[in-house]
Amino acid sequence: MAMLDLDGRVFLFDGSFEGLLTALAAALAQGAESARFRGGGGAGQGGLWEVPVRVNPDPERAAAFLGDVRRRLGEAVAGRVIHLWWAEREELFPPLYDYLRLGFGHGMAVDGYQTHPAVRAVLAADRRVVLEINRLSGLLRFRELADGSLYAPVAPDANVSLALARHFRGRLHGERWLIHDTRRGVGVSWDGHKLALGQVAAAPPGEVAEGGGVYHAQEGRIQELWRGFFAAVAIPERVNPELQRRCMPRRYWEYLVERPRPGGGGRVCL
Repeated sequence: MAMLDLDGRVFLFDGSFEGLLTALAAALAQGAESARFRGGGGAGQGGLWEVPVRVNPDPERAAAFLGDVRRRLGEAVAGRVIHLWWAEREELFPPLYDYLRLGFGHGMAVDGYQTHPAVRAVLAADRRVVLEINRLSGLLRFRELADGSLYAPVAPDANVSLALARHFRGRLHGERWLIHDTRRGVGVSWDGHKLALGQVAAAPPGEVAEGGGVYHAQEGRIQELWRGFFAAVAIPERVNPELQRRCMPRRYWEYLVERPRPGGGGRVCL
């Protein structure tokens, strides 16, 4: 006979990362055997056995909690907390809580407990986010705008634009650029000195008109040359659509400038 979980505390926070960290810290401080977490102020219908606990975000407590995770469990575990937040999946917060609770009991050996469902869930979610960052670090495509700055649209599954910006800060340190997450309407810009995160109202048009609009006069020509190069180096006998889709999932194709235009006669499977 299945037993009801009567310790069904639901920690309600404001939907921010600081709010989640504060809620995790509060749940651990209360010694909750299990806990769920609901962002956005806790809107929605609660369950029969839910015990709501409203937690106000506390930046100092949040920073101290993440610092405690780093000190006691290591930098990798602290990184996983951030990655699971970027995943934007509320159902991952309870296993994250169980993972941290287990970690504070067993220390840096927590990742070795892979028979524990929470550890498996956290490690799997972390791998998905890291894989997306690594993929997009190679698949992000910049276009040159009329003012000489660079623009890169992207629509990732996870909220990883800041991680991508930190990568390209090293690769394109001397340029001015914007990475635009079109799915979330946010962007991270680099002005040559600092990164800035903000809302982006709209994206430039997808098609680059020759010599006009918001793009540099040569951008359309450069993209045509890139598509020609990509088609020329492709070996038709070695085209492997299944492998290509595995390394370059279809959901990322929209913003690949080397993708042949409709009716363009490209010889690759993009």
